[in-house]
Amino acid sequence: MTIRVRRLVGVFAACLFVLPVAAGAAEPGGNSNYARPHATKVLPALLPLPPGTIQPAGWLLDWCQAARDGYTGHMDEVDDEFKRAWAADHRMTGERLMWYKGAWPYEGGGYWFDGLGRLGLAMHDEGLIQQARRRLGAVAERTRPEGILFLWWLDRSSPADRQAVANALEGWSLWASGLLGRAMTGFYAGTGDAVILKALRTAYGSDRDCLCSIRSNLSNIWPALDTWTWTGDKTIADALDAAFDKSRSGLKPNLSRYRTAPSLAPGTTVENQHVVEFIECTTPWTAAYLWTGDKSYLDAALGWHDLLERVAMQPHGVPVSDEWYGPTGAFRGSETCDMAGYVWSQLTLLSATGEGRMADRAERAFFNAAPASVSRDFKTHVYFQSPNRLADGWPDFPHGPRASGGSYRLKHSPLCCTAALNRPLPWYVTHMWMATPDNGLAAVCYGPCTVTALAGDRVKVEIACKTDYPFNETIEMTVNPEKGADFPLLLHIPAWCAKPELSVNGTALTVSKDAKDFARVSRTWKPGDTIRLRLPMTPTVTTGRDVAQGPPFTGEHKPHAVTVPSPSDTRGAPYACVSYGPLLFALAIADTKDPNTPDPAARWRFALDPQGAITVHRKAMPARWNWPLDAPLTLQASAAPIDWNPSPASPYLPAVAAGRDKPAEKITLIPYGCTKFRLSMFPVLADAEVKPAAVRRILFLGNSITLHGPKPDIGWTGNWGMAASSADKDYVHLVTQALAQHTKAQPQILVRNIAQFERNYATYDVAAQMKEMFDFDADLVVLAIGENVPALTTDAAKAAFKAGVVRILQGVLARRRPLVVVRSCFWPDAAKDAALRQACQEVDGAFVDAGAIGRDPSSFARAEREFKHAGVAAHPGDKGMKALADAIVRAVLDRK
Repeated sequence: MTIRVRRLVGVFAACLFVLPVAAGAAEPGGNSNYARPHATKVLPALLPLPPGTIQPAGWLLDWCQAARDGYTGHMDEVDDEFKRAWAADHRMTGERLMWYKGAWPYEGGGYWFDGLGRLGLAMHDEGLIQQARRRLGAVAERTRPEGILFLWWLDRSSPADRQAVANALEGWSLWASGLLGRAMTGFYAGTGDAVILKALRTAYGSDRDCLCSIRSNLSNIWPALDTWTWTGDKTIADALDAAFDKSRSGLKPNLSRYRTAPSLAPGTTVENQHVVEFIECTTPWTAAYLWTGDKSYLDAALGWHDLLERVAMQPHGVPVSDEWYGPTGAFRGSETCDMAGYVWSQLTLLSATGEGRMADRAERAFFNAAPASVSRDFKTHVYFQSPNRLADGWPDFPHGPRASGGSYRLKHSPLCCTAALNRPLPWYVTHMWMATPDNGLAAVCYGPCTVTALAGDRVKVEIACKTDYPFNETIEMTVNPEKGADFPLLLHIPAWCAKPELSVNGTALTVSKDAKDFARVSRTWKPGDTIRLRLPMTPTVTTGRDVAQGPPFTGEHKPHAVTVPSPSDTRGAPYACVSYGPLLFALAIADTKDPNTPDPAARWRFALDPQGAITVHRKAMPARWNWPLDAPLTLQASAAPIDWNPSPASPYLPAVAAGRDKPAEKITLIPYGCTKFRLSMFPVLADAEVKPAAVRRILFLGNSITLHGPKPDIGWTGNWGMAASSADKDYVHLVTQALAQHTKAQPQILVRNIAQFERNYATYDVAAQMKEMFDFDADLVVLAIGENVPALTTDAAKAAFKAGVVRILQGVLARRRPLVVVRSCFWPDAAKDAALRQACQEVDGAFVDAGAIGRDPSSFARAEREFKHAGVAAHPGDKGMKALADAIVRAVLDRK
């Protein structure tokens, strides 16, 4: 048997939950098992199953039980704000509709109730279900047509109430209503609770302007669209029409711009945004596509998420979001709210597109960033996580609770992350399987579970998935339909898996996946049929550059420009990450008495060898899963100890790849989610430095001493280093000839005057302006600058000049490890020379102190002949040039 390839058609929203309906209620050309009474213009690609259809098992059930016994089942014990969340007596009015003046429980309740209801339904836990019913019912039973969405105590006909809502951060409480609406739709989809549906219809069906009057957010779009698919309410349809009217004016700029797809070309610059707002302002435009059929809306939502991935993605699967997005960084944070929101958004886009890459993103975030955000007992959490956490209390973060946000605590202020951490686990579990348009089922994300759903001609089917994925590679499924049934099964093949293996009832199948990374198996399924899917994993090393800004931070909440990077960009510190399937791996720093106490004896100052062999080691899964340090899956990689002492106040990776002056050793890596302290974005071990005898290409970077074209008005007619008497007597040509004699080969040289860098070192775009020089890929780089740099009279100026020099050295060292020689100023200057020396030391280069040469009067050109211009005369003459060349050659030949 072979697997036939097909492309999924149509799109539907990941938050459009579906209840089984009577036969005959199918959408035209759509699924007859999970159709809703009213269909959007675009048919669904994949339909999420009702919460409760998929039950967790194995290690995933253990984690769900920890969530139930920890935060999710007991949030009202964490803080009184959760007791007030949408409580009947917590009715904010006027300025108290501001989140920080009393209305915050509306946001917190939306997050918590969403996770509470879904987790209860997934686990079939009646206690959680009743708790969710009680909390949601307190609002549902009071929602009235005269209210403002779920703010039932307000009067939408009252100008004072409407103005108060608008004045509260541009309708913040309406955004919070949307979060509650999403929680209600999920609960209704899993329970069919008529009280909940009535409240949804009342909130969204009483005012055709209820959506278009919200100018700054789209959180209510999904629950309104869900409610329409269940009810067909005309007023809700009118509200959706008005919300998606392309002529609609008055949208806030950060909402309006997301209606159009951005350019993803390298160099594209956009203003960033708070990531919660970004996710909530981009993802819902897919609903506009579903409603109108206008594909430009879908292209826009996908395009902005692709931009976020290219600009800001962290190796653990969630973008930099502390709290605004920015370039990838080893010590930059990802907010727990955004981890939860990102999982939601990718599952939403997965359903809206049927594209497996969204499942890959969801798995990466869920298996890595999600467990790192919370303690093993699910009772403390971080506000921010960073790829590298070396100690408690650092790094610092730009916003929120700042440095303390990286500590595991019962709660953080503000409480948003404490509430949102309840969402990703049940969202993942309830979306591991979806229904297909042709009455089949699709395995979209993997983990141990049992799904009980309708397939084929409304046949009840149970599929038990036995697996320890992602901690092993094999997923065994047992298919048990109530009777023989014809229907397709779609199996997601992750993009990282090159050679999947599949068998049905022990017979191997030829695996082929479609353009959306799904393989299709169509047959008559009988009770007891078995599927064995193996997704072979291979250790991979990903390298990149950390260009993130570090402390000190201003704490200002305002946008700044971010740029789509180029693959050839040489800016930033090099790093390497190790992955195995969807898992990121890290060097663990053991946490001892609690997740905020690292082992002081732990060794973590290592640079990873990107070319080193990596071996895989497995052992049995523990009896109960809690993301243990003693992980069942480990990798051994090659790394070398390095001298690296990042500052707690402002930690950075080493600016360039580390030298191989210490022997490599094997280090043990564990899954990132099993760590609380860790190194996952590693400094990089450089290739071996080029030997002097192997020098064939030399890059000279300098100023007029290195190269100056003819300038008759000052009496200079040469086109070589000023002020040698001829080209063959400047230091560039003397160094070249001396090394030619040593290597017995004539080197190719590139000589460039970078005086513009000297004069504008703080703002000079090194990567763009010096690309040709970096592309030369030299074996030897001689950097001879400083004379044109304005006097460095402040510490800030000294630091900025040094940083600029380091950027140049990062560029020449970006591809491999050439010899690097940095020369001090010919005209000695203590501040400039110190900065040059420090930059040279950071890259383990050879520093040539030219001070003695510059202090010798006989080294100057004026000592050898007369010049029209005093500035020319002050340059080195032939003697000075030879002294500089000899010093540089000695420095090169001393590198053994």
